[in-house]
Amino acid sequence: MKALAYNVAALDKVLGLATKVGDSYKPGNASIERTALTALLEESRKSFTAVLKAEGDLASAINQRQDAFDKLPLLGMQIMGLAEVGGMSRKDLQDLDKMRKRFRSQPFKDPALKNGRGGQAADVSAPSTETPVRRNRQLSFDNKVVTLESIIKYLEEQGSYNPTEPEFAVKGLKEKLAQLNAHNTAIIGAKSELVSLRGEAKKLIFDQETGVFGRARLTQKYLRAILGVNTELYKSISKVKFKNK
Repeated sequence: MKALAYNVAALDKVLGLATKVGDSYKPGNASIERTALTALLEESRKSFTAVLKAEGDLASAINQRQDAFDKLPLLGMQIMGLAEVGGMSRKDLQDLDKMRKRFRSQPFKDPALKNGRGGQAADVSAPSTETPVRRNRQLSFDNKVVTLESIIKYLEEQGSYNPTEPEFAVKGLKEKLAQLNAHNTAIIGAKSELVSLRGEAKKLIFDQETGVFGRARLTQKYLRAILGVNTELYKSISKVKFKNK
């Protein structure tokens, strides 16, 4: 992104210096006429701005998804409480508890850490900085959606689960599931849009023939030819550098 912005700013400088040449600036190549360069500069700015907006949209979508998924551990606990109050059997509650715990990361318990040297029990009452912690494989966003789907299906089979709160009823949980799926879909769309816009911007700015890089370098060569390398104006123009990637 820095290189994109750098080239756009550099073209603006070259165009400004070329304007100082006045009526002597009459290139035979239409692609480096002042009107053409002005149009290229404007198009480049719009392209760069579109990339910045797409980056912002993606960041916003990521934050919104994170906020929504961060509420799942609490939701799982609330479902457990309502299921217990509703009279769900102990065995069914245990199965439900196993499913809802998939929303949380679990510490990796290495059997070797439970015993000290010589088979003596080790003190595991306090967490150790040396204890490896494994992120639960079921914590990806897609897997969290699958976990909620499993919980909903399980609750549908339980006649005892019938909370009066709409957001915790099976219908409300299905609406929550649809919202989570929408967040995942939004991320995919935002990433795709950003990749597409970045590709267009890079082509427009870095192409060595038709892009900002190519036309600016050609403009500098033309100005060197008509002004001469020892003129103060050309020396200023020659100091403007462009990045090709």
